[in-house]
Amino acid sequence: MDHEIKIEKAGDNWFAHVPELPGCMATGDTIEEVHRNIRTAIPSHLEALREIEEEAEKQ
Repeated sequence: MDHEIKIEKAGDNWFAHVPELPGCMATGDTIEEVHRNIRTAIPSHLEALREIEEEAEKQ
């Protein structure tokens, strides 16, 4: 599944976030770096959400 990624210049760095995944964000010194970082952050974020959901179902 593809996710919309918003990338903005933030001072001397770049900032990326995924609007449909609150809290999923990344930074980088270059636009290429921030793009790589957010692409890594998305699956990690989704996995964390799955773990939270599984834990909530146990209770």
